Amino acid sequence: TAFAQDNLLANAGFESWTDGKADGWVPTTSATNGTVTQSTDAHTGSYAASLAGSSTQNKRMASQEYVLEAGTYSYSVWAKGGANIRLGYAIVQEDGTIDSKNGYKYLIDAVVTTDEWVQYSCEFTLDVATKVNMIVMNNKTAAALLIDDAALVLTSGGEGGGEGGGETPDEPVIPEVPSVLWSESF
Repeated sequence: TAFAQDNLLANAGFESWTDGKADGWVPTTSATNGTVTQSTDAHTGSYAASLAGSSTQNKRMASQEYVLEAGTYSYSVWAKGGANIRLGYAIVQEDGTIDSKNGYKYLIDAVVTTDEWVQYSCEFTLDVATKVNMIVMNNKTAAALLIDDAALVLTSGGEGGGEGGGETPDEPVIPEVPSVLWSESF
């Protein structure tokens, strides 16, 4: 169960790396098709992720798989570098693959990043529990895209989370008890 303002992403600050890969950002799907390396040019902390670019192809990095409950989510990252950024998610099918035609859902159009750290964010709603990879795309630019401090937050819906989340139970009804429970004269 998630509550509003809980970041659902593992290693959202890209501080933990194993064998040159960012922990929590290695999907079992094909959602990542770009080269992701560790960078010391970080928004906060010591490290960020650098997603190499290509002027002829979109390059993506993706989180590990998450099953998100029905609800509305806010997804954001801090980024810089002069590359085009897009944010979204990929729907993981039951067989563990992503439908390359309909499985990628991009939530913001390509925006050119600057040489300063800027937060990019979007919101999306899921009607049913869905298995996803969260996506950051370097949209056909040769420059590397630096990414740090990602966040995925349930803002409404889901079990017990956020505004308009689960139902608030009514106050319990306490029956009125008479002062004398039973009386019999002898």
